[in-house]
Amino acid sequence: MKAVPIIFDGKEVDAIEYRKGANQEEKSLMLTWIINNICTNACSYCPKEVHNGTNHNYGWEHTEKFVNECFDRYGTIHVNVSGGEPTVSPFFKQLVNLVYDRGGSMHLTTNLVRPMHYWEDISSKFDSISASYHPEFLIDESDNNVFIEKANYIGQRSNLTIRVMMLPSMWDKCYAFYEKAVRENKGYAVELVKILPNFGVGEDYCEINYSPEQLKVLDTTVIKYVYPRNYDNRRHTDDSFLMYNNRTQETRLSLEIATNIQNTGSANFLSWECDIGLESLFVHYNGMIQRGNCAVGGELGNICDFDNINWPKSSITCNKTLCHCMADLMISKRVPS
Repeated sequence: MKAVPIIFDGKEVDAIEYRKGANQEEKSLMLTWIINNICTNACSYCPKEVHNGTNHNYGWEHTEKFVNECFDRYGTIHVNVSGGEPTVSPFFKQLVNLVYDRGGSMHLTTNLVRPMHYWEDISSKFDSISASYHPEFLIDESDNNVFIEKANYIGQRSNLTIRVMMLPSMWDKCYAFYEKAVRENKGYAVELVKILPNFGVGEDYCEINYSPEQLKVLDTTVIKYVYPRNYDNRRHTDDSFLMYNNRTQETRLSLEIATNIQNTGSANFLSWECDIGLESLFVHYNGMIQRGNCAVGGELGNICDFDNINWPKSSITCNKTLCHCMADLMISKRVPS
């Protein structure tokens, strides 16, 4: 099928460019890591493998060797780590410190289950943190209060975003928490998250049905920011840009724009050339490596079998109709000339 531009703000976008920041090394890598498949929750919209996980299928020695090789190959790396619940990992803090000490940056997705003191020595080492609100497991107002208290604490030390998982069957509860988080915000961002029935990959494993009114709210509610920006932590300075008018004009691909593109279903790059694998890698909880979250191009190897990793050397043609992951969306891609 012929590649076609996507439409944003009435313009035909024919490329996305991921550029290295002026203060970074010439090369860099966006590394997405599903560090484990165990979680303190068992949300109805998450796959069963996360409900019945066993934490790790590899050791710290595999992790350390792989991360150091990524630094050696790509100059620096920007790690997006999630799970499961990453902070359950027995060597999570070791990973944070390794990335930080070698000059990389890290983004974390967490449910904020760890107590306040857990964050004291590491929260300032993250570029950003996404704190997911899961309505089935934050039961009452006291749970909500603790969640927001942690968010305000961490938000003074890193860029933190509360991502409210908008479960249709618990819509009123989710929206009430969203309003509370906005009202009591002392240093974070808040956004509404549209839940996908399959994380955007493979067959559906849950049923998610939004009403037209709910979809309108999701598509039109902008992220609310109150960032103090008075901290001095490791920053990810690379940026992505939407290119249009035959790639002669550009718009910075901000988080708000990227979220809008995804929520409106516009992130269709079928038959585009994409640089996943050159600018990005993905590590699954079992140690398996892919070019990106989308799994286009298949497996590249496993961190437990280091000598047989097939490191990518060229771009690849996209065969998906939805770029569901923010990390994949930010990677360079283009309509072939």
